[in-house]
Amino acid sequence: MNKKIKELAKQAGIIAPSENDISPPLEWFAELIVRECSNIVFEEGCTEDNQDCPNEELYQLSNKIEQHFGFDIIGKL
Repeated sequence: MNKKIKELAKQAGIIAPSENDISPPLEWFAELIVRECSNIVFEEGCTEDNQDCPNEELYQLSNKIEQHFGFDIIGKL
């Protein structure tokens, strides 16, 4: 798990500042949020008549979001 997720969980008061790990359900919840945000970026340039969808630039940006939070999310669209 990326330390960014842990820092955010501590800031939100979900885990105590002295704790080093977050629970598996909380980790899964964080991954789902990151996945949703990543997919929004990934799908932003897509339209019904867009032959180039998914766009490589949006794909790269989507991956940067996932990497920032320490997730390797596969299977977009």
